[in-house]
Amino acid sequence: MKKIVILLIIYFAGFATAIYFLTPASAQGHTKNISGSKKTVSSFNSQKFSKGLNTNVNKCIKYAKDTSNKAVCAAKKKLQERRQRG
Repeated sequence: MKKIVILLIIYFAGFATAIYFLTPASAQGHTKNISGSKKTVSSFNSQKFSKGLNTNVNKCIKYAKDTSNKAVCAAKKKLQERRQRG
């Protein structure tokens, strides 16, 4: 379960990075030298984006925990039923 959560976090971090670099720059766009190539610095509100991303990642983690708890309870219940029958 921890591996899935970690993979989701890495996935969303990569996705956020891709969005950051692909967003259009403002009319006054600044250039920044990144890894030897010039990239245009985006002017979107990164704090607003990061708050929204943080909220969504937290929702995803909460959903994953709730779902895993339900699955564990269902598995325990099935195991108890099999033990009682057999």
